[in-house]
Amino acid sequence: MDKKRIIIAIVVFLVLLCGVGLIFFFTQDKKEGKKEKLNVTKEEMEEKINTINDNMLSRDADLDAVSKAVGYEVDGTWSFLGPDSLYEFKLPDSVKNGENYDDYEKLQDEFLKKLDELLNSNFQYEIINHQTTEYSVIDTVRVKTFYGILYSMDQNALMNRILIMGGYDPDKMITNNEWQIAYYKAKIKSMQILDQHIDFYSNDDEYITFDIIYDMTDDGLVCYNCNDYFEILKAYNSSKVDMSSEESMNQFYAEQATRIQGYLDQAIQSGMLDEKNPFDV
Repeated sequence: MDKKRIIIAIVVFLVLLCGVGLIFFFTQDKKEGKKEKLNVTKEEMEEKINTINDNMLSRDADLDAVSKAVGYEVDGTWSFLGPDSLYEFKLPDSVKNGENYDDYEKLQDEFLKKLDELLNSNFQYEIINHQTTEYSVIDTVRVKTFYGILYSMDQNALMNRILIMGGYDPDKMITNNEWQIAYYKAKIKSMQILDQHIDFYSNDDEYITFDIIYDMTDDGLVCYNCNDYFEILKAYNSSKVDMSSEESMNQFYAEQATRIQGYLDQAIQSGMLDEKNPFDV
């Protein structure tokens, strides 16, 4: 009986010893990890955020640099004026079939240059708070930027109205050359009309506050909410694009419909838009 008690006591002692050892190991590991994660300065984060800003607000975005800064692959669909954006797209030669679209491409480059200037002249940002937790780095930024989301939504709505004028149904896109040409012409025409109202999309004094959060992973710091920040750079969630409730959404679309109709009426009255030949520039 004594031998059994001794054996049991030894086993219990060994179990307790292992438990203490494991607690010590994980406690030390967390302490060391915490010390490493806390050693991320505001200057280091500012460098990452500057890389994001400089490229996502550029027509010549270095997406590899952005991907490195956020910790995952970023494609051109997230940038407003990047090389893969809707606004940079020109008809490929295979679709042109020998036809000349120089007038459209010249206007496109003119509007893109102006949008690029407005995008950068409207932009201001600052880091107003930098903090670290055990596993994250959080930088609160205050951003003012061109109303890019509003411009995109209005441009798309205006383009659809022009397509309908030209006899096309925007809800039934067909991937043939005729449709691609009509879509391209309507896009440039809508940008031409919006250019007459471009000041509406400038941002004088509205700032958006956003927490850019980087989490520590086995692969280093990764910004899992940076896609949301890309949208902030286009002024998503601004006062002019309030989608916070069904009521505000309905109000936005009602106001947009009135605004787009006003643009069309003015373009027709000035002779910029011919209802019988709506794609002409």
